[in-house]
Amino acid sequence: MARTEEQVAAVAAMVEHDTRVRERMAERLRDQRTLSVREAKRILTVWQFYLRVLVRFDDRRAVVEQACHLVVLAEIIARWPAAQRGLLGRVPAGHGLEVLAGAAEDDWGWARAVRELGLHAAEHRGCVGGVRELLRRYDGDGIAALAARLT
Repeated sequence: MARTEEQVAAVAAMVEHDTRVRERMAERLRDQRTLSVREAKRILTVWQFYLRVLVRFDDRRAVVEQACHLVVLAEIIARWPAAQRGLLGRVPAGHGLEVLAGAAEDDWGWARAVRELGLHAAEHRGCVGGVRELLRRYDGDGIAALAARLT
């Protein structure tokens, strides 16, 4: 069900003030000790953009859970822009983050997934380690499914 601009703004405001969403955002920003103000703003801007996309079409009850997943997805998008082609692209096995989420608990599977997505170069080492940690710590499958819908 598509919503009007007024409805989108009202639901987005409700989600932005939800305790679970605010706690998740605070946790993710707090966990990044070297985060600059510019980087924090980038994460928030990405999150707000995709939140409005979600709000347009998702059931109001599902939006809060999706908004919590979106906090982590926004962090991935904002923190590692050089890796977006691999993380958000599609390969024969599926969407990049879905491939990674499916392999996050298996070292061999992870190594294969990283290579398949073209993220095995030294320049991506910090990214793949950080993404794996996020996918393990939070609902990696949920985050990946959301990424596949939005990107």
